Amino acid sequence: MGIEEIAKPMGNERGASLVEVLVSASLLVITVAAVFSSLAYGVNGVESSRESSTAVFLAEQRLEQVRSFAVSTASTQGFDNLATSSFPAEAYSALSGYANYRRTVSVTPSAGGNADLKLVQVTVAYKPTSTRGFGAETSTTLTTLVSRR
Repeated sequence: MGIEEIAKPMGNERGASLVEVLVSASLLVITVAAVFSSLAYGVNGVESSRESSTAVFLAEQRLEQVRSFAVSTASTQGFDNLATSSFPAEAYSALSGYANYRRTVSVTPSAGGNADLKLVQVTVAYKPTSTRGFGAETSTTLTTLVSRR
């Protein structure tokens, strides 16, 4: 078998037509666009979850501070001094490292009519980010009861 026979097309073989190439390229572009669209949607979902988890973390952190205040033996602290005014609202940019979050504490004395219980609610509000910038404010509220020792 000579080199001429190897290089010669065999029988009915031909290349792809221009229409076939264009149709294949179009399908490839549509598929890639769909994958990137799904990827962007997934990234937004991960970011949303991260922001929500951060809000829960900040609320739990503040609840721990409230509990510490309630059991403290310092003269200006303790269960009897536990009130909403003990924990001033923290505005946006007030929380170091968490500029898009704000936090408030609400203390309700005599929860359920019991003088030895206080209802504490911590609300953390934030502005979720998206591909279009900041969205509408979202909030997370954690509630607990604090009792006299």
